[in-house]
Formats: sequence, structure tokens, C-alpha cells
Amino acid sequence: SGALAKGFHALVQSPESDGDVPWEAWSGGETQRLRLAGTLGLGDLLLARKGLELDLEVWDEPSQYLSVEGVADLVDALSERARTLGKRVWLVVHRTLDHGGFESVYQVTKDKDGSRIERIVTADGE
Repeated sequence: SGALAKGFHALVQSPESDGDVPWEAWSGGETQRLRLAGTLGLGDLLLARKGLELDLEVWDEPSQYLSVEGVADLVDALSERARTLGKRVWLVVHRTLDHGGFESVYQVTKDKDGSRIERIVTADGE
């Protein structure tokens, strides 16, 4: 028909199968983990190619589709990334995260009187 399709087709190797697994075959949580891994890798690659270093990363809703254990793994990985690379990592989510590794936690609450921002005391007394 002469039409041109943009995009790419991704196959991922699974440790539990011999062949490649189409992207569409992974569950929501697995797909989210693959997206996050791809974002980390591609972001690091692009910055390195340009010789750039950023000390801030903002992650918007990365915990979507993840289980409680998946969210804990994500937060641990981002916390380790912040420590190892000397970065500030801002994690924007619409759920409460029970994790003591945050330096600061701010909660935005919206009600009939408007929105307010408050600092939450973390488990380590911050």
C-alpha cells in the first residue's frame, strides 16, 4: 500500500525460555520493569554520548502496574542509583510508599479547600 509505519518491534530474552519473547507477551508489571530498564539504559547512553552529567532525575509514576514488591525493588534501585551516582532522584507517585530510605518526603493533598504541600516525617526522623 506504500504506507510507512514508524516505531520498532522489541523482543526480550527471558531467563525462563530458550527464545525471544515478544514485548506484548509480558504482564503489566513486567512490561513496566522493562520500560524502566530501557529508560535508564537509553538515558545513560544519550548523556554519555554528549558528555553530559545531570545531578537530578525526575521519575513520574514509575510504580504504575508494579506490585508492592515491585515498588520496593524500584525504590531500592533508584535509592542506590542516587547514592552511587551522586544524584538527586525525585519520585512522583500517586500512592503512599512505605520506604525509610528517602531523604525527604512531601505530600500534596487536594480537598474542597484547595491543595496544600506538607513535609512528612520519615522513619529516620527527617
